[in-house]
Amino acid sequence: MGKVQPKKEKNPKKAKVGSENSSEIRKLRKEIEKLEHDFKRTQNPRKLTDIGIAYFKLGQLDNAHAFFTKASTLEPDNPENYKRKADCLVVAGRREESLEYYRIAISMNPKDSATRTGYGHALMSLKRFEEAARIYEEALKLEDSAENNNNVGVLLCETKHFKQAAVFLAKAVEKEPRNKNFRINLAKACFRAERYNDAFFTLYDALRLDPRSAFIKSQLSSMGRHLAFRDFSQDLKDALTACLKIDNIEHQNLSLAWLRLFLMDPAYTEIHKLTKLHHYKEFKEEAEILPICTLLADDFCSNALRLLYNQAVDYEILISNLRRRLLEFFIASEDRDISDKNLRTIFKVLCALGENCFMHEYAAADTPEELARIETIKNQAVEAGKEKALACAARIALIACYGPLYKEDESLIDLARSLPSSLHSFWKSLITLQIEEPMEERRLRETIPALGSLNNEISLKVREQYEENPYPRWRYANAQEDEAKSFYFKRPYEILTAGCGTGKQVIQDRYMYPRAHITAVDLSLSSICYAKRKIQELGVDRVEFMHADILELGQLNKKFDFIMCSGVLHHMQDPEAGLKVLLSLLKPKGIMNIGLYSEYARQTVVKLRDLVAEKGWKPDREGIRTFRAYINALPADDHLRYVTRWRDYYSMSMVRDLIFHVQEHRYTFLQLDDMLKRHGLAFIDFSFIFPDILSEFIRKYPGQENYRNFKLWDEFEKKRPESFASMYQLWLCRAEDLEEILAGPKIINALEV
Repeated sequence: MGKVQPKKEKNPKKAKVGSENSSEIRKLRKEIEKLEHDFKRTQNPRKLTDIGIAYFKLGQLDNAHAFFTKASTLEPDNPENYKRKADCLVVAGRREESLEYYRIAISMNPKDSATRTGYGHALMSLKRFEEAARIYEEALKLEDSAENNNNVGVLLCETKHFKQAAVFLAKAVEKEPRNKNFRINLAKACFRAERYNDAFFTLYDALRLDPRSAFIKSQLSSMGRHLAFRDFSQDLKDALTACLKIDNIEHQNLSLAWLRLFLMDPAYTEIHKLTKLHHYKEFKEEAEILPICTLLADDFCSNALRLLYNQAVDYEILISNLRRRLLEFFIASEDRDISDKNLRTIFKVLCALGENCFMHEYAAADTPEELARIETIKNQAVEAGKEKALACAARIALIACYGPLYKEDESLIDLARSLPSSLHSFWKSLITLQIEEPMEERRLRETIPALGSLNNEISLKVREQYEENPYPRWRYANAQEDEAKSFYFKRPYEILTAGCGTGKQVIQDRYMYPRAHITAVDLSLSSICYAKRKIQELGVDRVEFMHADILELGQLNKKFDFIMCSGVLHHMQDPEAGLKVLLSLLKPKGIMNIGLYSEYARQTVVKLRDLVAEKGWKPDREGIRTFRAYINALPADDHLRYVTRWRDYYSMSMVRDLIFHVQEHRYTFLQLDDMLKRHGLAFIDFSFIFPDILSEFIRKYPGQENYRNFKLWDEFEKKRPESFASMYQLWLCRAEDLEEILAGPKIINALEV
């Protein structure tokens, strides 16, 4: 038999994202040449199998399939060739065809767990769950292995039997405790079974096995917001401390758990007392700078101070009082009377405090006296200069607690930049956050192309708001690629993010679809520059930004596989006009993700908006601070004070977006149902819903037909108005495409952790 010639593929499909690595490609091609030479010399069919495996790694599925077919012709009793052919067909999307080859391979080697796993997964992807169950049950009878227990658990998760799934997955972990994937699956099952703490710690154990796994880190953060506990736990404190040291996860998900644990921790008893002292004179009498800073300088507190948004009035007042006390400390030059070691402790807390105040955009109130004293601190910083670097840097960090450094005089900015970053990692972070990043955003303004003109009156007002207050100001996000995602997530989709804001959605979409090209547009140039800076910072490619109104996007002359538009349409003068434009850009069988406000969920917000209108408070720093002072002064049982439980209340841009927005529409499920029908759209799934809400609805209205019944969801939400507190977040498609999309491969992240 002569040399088998591979087929030439015009658009070879990639089996793995990593196959784009050029050195790996060269290595595989050399391996193929050697194997072909060996086959020509020996006529050993195993060489053909190995060539097929190499082509599979390259993502050239047609070539791989051809070699596995030749190998099976020469060696018809080798089950591996049939199993490999089936794998090729699954990755190529020909799952139905794959089943025959899996069955042949199993008949030859009934105990091969890898083949049964592939066969079961193919059946599950075709939603033939009963057949998959039989395959896995047979495998488990043959061998009570970790892999087979894991497969049964995964199947039970797919069929939403989460409690039973956790039993089998726990057994898989017990049998192979060092397998991180089994732990990840167990964590997901526990999470869906509403065993949130078990899920968190299971995933934390997986992270210990693979400390570099970005995906585990992001999932750990997502689970963190659901933690519940009654007593202080040192294990949980250690876990949260470790999470706060991880870059590029959404630390904010840990904020409520952190705050509750902090208030329970006996180590911080002295600080707990200070949170009750709202009047500064009382605070000053009790507060000793060095003991407070020593407590706050530990990793648990200092990283939380710089990374987490405040979510309690008492805690915000504590920070404001501490800031004022530190101002008086340096005004009196008391730092001269303490050791360098103690000054470094105070300096670390000051840097963290500077990051905290900048992150909240100085929403907390200050006094004219404090602002006047800051001028004295500026003079002291200049006098100290580089010769007394620590004393100078401490004063600049204090200045950063009252206003952003990038808005200071150039001489002070140059002085701050000239001080060594080795003073502390927090100092380096503070300078980056308050000087380097805003300056980079200014530079990027010249690099963003504009599309069309902006004429709509409401669009102009919305743009003005986000130019002054880009939203949201984020630093880290759960934006990590899940290596376990199917081939279908890794296709080169065209994605439009309409209303990209500061880019958080863009980053998350880019990692969800790692080969996609994203076109991101927004009204606000300031927001786009923030987004582009973050994109560059994370080294993300294939993202194109444009400054444009959604109403002008018809000029793109381009169609998209996915259109993402979360939290945008409800701020337009005519949301359905915007929806109509977006639909005109959606490819056949394309999918859209939209987020819209709930009428039921935002009743407190409506009352607060009415209050703002009644009082005549303007959407500027003075108006927002006046509003917050009014709310803070309300009795604890006043229903309007409920807003203080929300993170958005503690940031200038967020409270403006929440309460002071120039335009807002809200919907009920019934109104959504009517709107979707008017535009020929159908509901596929939620892109986010709280797990307890989903479980309660399914218990009350079991059945897939009920899951997509918006009348039932409306009935449910009336009784649980907090169900969609952020937004309705929906995956949609054209009605005529729904059946095919539901029956096809999974290409959206719906209801995942």
